[in-house]
Amino acid sequence: MAAAGLEDVAAVLTNLQARHPGATLLVEGAGGLLVRLGRGWTIVDLARRLDAPLLVVTSLGLGSLNAADLTVTVARDRGLRVLGLTGVELLATLPTGAAGLDRTAFAALARARLPKVVAAIRAVD
Repeated sequence: MAAAGLEDVAAVLTNLQARHPGATLLVEGAGGLLVRLGRGWTIVDLARRLDAPLLVVTSLGLGSLNAADLTVTVARDRGLRVLGLTGVELLATLPTGAAGLDRTAFAALARARLPKVVAAIRAVD
């Protein structure tokens, strides 16, 4: 089976939104902005095609500030609107004895780079 094209996916999402006026359509971009979803297109292309703003979701583990900052940079460089940043601390993903992300550093990045931090969530499995 051939992968769906950008215009096909955009049409499905546009029709779904039209059937539910006033509702928020949330499209998960798992894997990142530059992950190829079809032949030659990514989440960046879909967001641009839909004129959709982004909510960047990051873990609160090692390396997440860098990944979040790179994601915001790429999004803005490609003309996308970033509404905010949500950090989720998944305790099960941290190595034994490792501390989670310093929330002060997370807040500083968010204030410097983003319009608002939506939430920092601590999840327990």
